[in-house]
Amino acid sequence: MLTGPMLENRQDSIQIVDFDDNAIQGMLEYLYSGEVLNLEETAGELLKIAEKYNLPGLKTLSEDSLTGNITVENACHHLALAHVYNVSKLMKSVHKFISV
Repeated sequence: MLTGPMLENRQDSIQIVDFDDNAIQGMLEYLYSGEVLNLEETAGELLKIAEKYNLPGLKTLSEDSLTGNITVENACHHLALAHVYNVSKLMKSVHKFISV
């Protein structure tokens, strides 16, 4: 994107319009420090952004956060995320949670 004949290479900025500011901030925190503040609040969006921009470490952090935060209210949503973004640890944890 930044080295090829893409628009972003010719401009001084990159526009990311398909994620909210919190997700973008979390991605930048991860890129600069390897950590994300408020991960539990943004883990679902960060999983999506990690998949889109091929950030496997961020994807794992997000999956781990989601796995540790499965509730009755979010189990179906977490299961959908696990299926769409192919994160097996989260998938197994949600299945185990639902089967109890």
